[in-house]
Amino acid sequence: MTRSRTLGVVAGIAALTLAATPVFAQEEAAPADSMDSMDSMAGMAIEVTGVEYAFAGLPETLEVGSEITFTNDGAVLHEIAVIRIADGVTESLEELLAMEAEGRDPMAEGLVEMVGGMPLIAFPGTTAEGTLVLDQPGEHVALCFIPQGFDPAVFEANGVDIMAMGPETDMTTLPEEVQAIFANPTHLEAGMIQPFTVVAADEEAAA
Repeated sequence: MTRSRTLGVVAGIAALTLAATPVFAQEEAAPADSMDSMDSMAGMAIEVTGVEYAFAGLPETLEVGSEITFTNDGAVLHEIAVIRIADGVTESLEELLAMEAEGRDPMAEGLVEMVGGMPLIAFPGTTAEGTLVLDQPGEHVALCFIPQGFDPAVFEANGVDIMAMGPETDMTTLPEEVQAIFANPTHLEAGMIQPFTVVAADEEAAA
């Protein structure tokens, strides 16, 4: 799920970093409220902060209808992608993440789905535009799929049209410097991954 997912968001990253008018407009980040000690937060806007390499401010339990915003407090480009694990899936998170090495795609198999269709991406010191709405109960995971050392200038210097890249891109046709970027561990492999649970309002009240 890591390599194909990384390629799948490259176009979004490219739009953010290379276009004259970014697709994801950025705002100067305000200091993030510390919510690390909270175990749950119901039905409201949740400001998640990205650093090297972790998410801060993401509770263990959220109510359906909660909206995630994302601020980058780190020194490099970060994103928050939220994956919902399909109901009835018996594989562990570790097993789902390891499927790519087995030639399997858990998204294509319907084992997981992307919340909101695209991640929230932010430069250092900025807040991504938009939110991710948690509209279904279930087990979720926040991840950052960006490879360590990602630098759009490397693509430009090697004549690679980053906007044309996607999950079907043949990595073996890319210049070595570009291939090297995608050979790097992703931010999630460095620890930027956090499971959490979304519950219905009546479940939260009962708890």
